[in-house]
Amino acid sequence: MPLRGGDRKAVPTDDARSTGKNVAEALQSRYGMKVYLEVPYDEREAVKRLGAKWDAAAKRWYASTPYALLSLRGRLMPGETVPQNLPRKAWVHLPYANKEAGKSLGAKFDAEYKCWYAKDMECMQMLVSEGIVSRPNEAYGEYMRQMTLDT
Repeated sequence: MPLRGGDRKAVPTDDARSTGKNVAEALQSRYGMKVYLEVPYDEREAVKRLGAKWDAAAKRWYASTPYALLSLRGRLMPGETVPQNLPRKAWVHLPYANKEAGKSLGAKFDAEYKCWYAKDMECMQMLVSEGIVSRPNEAYGEYMRQMTLDT
């Protein structure tokens, strides 16, 4: 799928649009951010809340954002790994309905990774305490405890 533009501002060409792929799918393909998960049927709603999406063609759940990858890393298919080159940010799963409230509290959007993040730990705490984003699960909490944020 041809893309034009620099590394951070890649935009799919008309070829990508004409095949029915949207911008997010083109970027996932470009950055390799579609990581398949093992998800039992009765847990599908829980993984959706953590940002997983359904791939109808592959009939599998996948993570395509840093937050989903880090939150669901215990569900990765055999052979799948979390990319080591992810920026160290306080990634969050910010539902569209909460976008403006999140922005007002300091959430930022990383266009390259198609994922929201908190600008600092104080912002993360406010987003969680106000109910704008969900409280991180244990897998994501472990990531947060082990890292220092990129600025």
